[in-house]
Amino acid sequence: MNNKIVSGMLWRFGERITAQLVSFVVSVVLARILMPEDYGIVAIVNIFIAIANIFVVSGLGTALIQKKDADEVDFSTMFWANLVLSILLYAVLFLCAPLIAAFYSMPILTPVLRVFGLKIPISSVNSIQNAYVSRRMDFKKFFFSTIIGTIVSAVVGIAMALYGFGVWALIAQTMTNSVVDTLVLFLTIGWRPKILFSRKAAAPLIRYGWKILATDLIGTIFNHLNAFIIGKKYTSADLAFYTQGKKMPELITNNISSTLCTVLFPAMSLSDGVEQIQQIRRKSLKMLEYVLFPMMLGMTVVADKMILVLLTEKWMFAVPYVRITCIGTVIGILGTTLIQEVKAIGRSDITLKMELIKKPIFLVIALIAMQFGVMAIAYTMIINEVIAFTFNVMPVRKYIGFDFKQHILDLLPNLAITLVMCIPVYWLGAVIKNDVICLIVQILTGGVLYLLLSVATKNESFLYLKLLISKRLG
Repeated sequence: MNNKIVSGMLWRFGERITAQLVSFVVSVVLARILMPEDYGIVAIVNIFIAIANIFVVSGLGTALIQKKDADEVDFSTMFWANLVLSILLYAVLFLCAPLIAAFYSMPILTPVLRVFGLKIPISSVNSIQNAYVSRRMDFKKFFFSTIIGTIVSAVVGIAMALYGFGVWALIAQTMTNSVVDTLVLFLTIGWRPKILFSRKAAAPLIRYGWKILATDLIGTIFNHLNAFIIGKKYTSADLAFYTQGKKMPELITNNISSTLCTVLFPAMSLSDGVEQIQQIRRKSLKMLEYVLFPMMLGMTVVADKMILVLLTEKWMFAVPYVRITCIGTVIGILGTTLIQEVKAIGRSDITLKMELIKKPIFLVIALIAMQFGVMAIAYTMIINEVIAFTFNVMPVRKYIGFDFKQHILDLLPNLAITLVMCIPVYWLGAVIKNDVICLIVQILTGGVLYLLLSVATKNESFLYLKLLISKRLG
């Protein structure tokens, strides 16, 4: 199991890092070509696509991974159920598109929603493919499908932006990525759905899966609540600065988080008891913090230079949102593995109950914040992450065991060397006048100093990662 976890995380991290390097370059190129208003349109559309997508990418696939003896009947049953559901969801979205466009007073939303909505049936197929690969912990398959999809979609998106397609370049890039990713998996995993459907097989999977689906649906709605409010109450440009500011930190954290969850959930589900789950959580969290802390806190320090150099001055209003998101995601990622533990022991009902408690609190906070402007809405991210972590700890402490003091002690070494690293990086930003040179020097200094501090302090996570890499290269 340890070998599978390590191998899975290496392949998944490799896939995410490579894909995000390409995506990052593409996003920078597109942001320099397109206008903030184009991104505002996509941000509004993405609210509704993301909510609809939850019905087909969450719940049923998770149930297939969690079930220890899932067979061909289970997979085929869930495939056809998911596909039919996705077609019905797309039909609803297609019919509602004019109403949504009228609500925002933006006629262009109608065709954009109807085209972008085709992603829903594609995602329904992809979600079952992902469950199949995850159960076998054969994460190498994800690597090739994601890389090919990312590169092909990058070419399509940039080409269309250069030829003046505006918002359609962003839509085409996302759609191409989904289609190619799904097609490559279809050709490589060797699994094909059979004409099978069993109500008997579906019943226990749905009983488990609907609670995960409901949990993720509530979470997604509230995650997009701020964007929904900003898009309606303020301008599309305000929404664009807000979403672009969140995009860079989340580009890193969401993919690291998804990597961790993709590997840990099947590992925990197949583990031998609570003690092994605790061991997996502690080691994984320490490695996650070691990688994530310098990236997020370092980005907080260099945010102004980063936006100015990469996206140009027209995006400078996004800088405060970068910093707020970095701090919020550092807090939020600490609870990432906690929910995976509860799901792994089969208690999907608990995750749903936690969401039903947390989200009304988030709603009240959002409604209060909207009276004080976009910046106040952004700060609710940090408040909500603190509340979420507090609630997520409760069921883990009760059913699995959670030592808060030990958690802090595990966190402190990585946090300490990160904060020490940030001091000279911040100072360099104040003394070097050329923005491009300053950003390069800040990043290089931060990276080198972090490694030197890791060696000097004999950081546990650093030594473990070094051992893993040396074994792989050896």
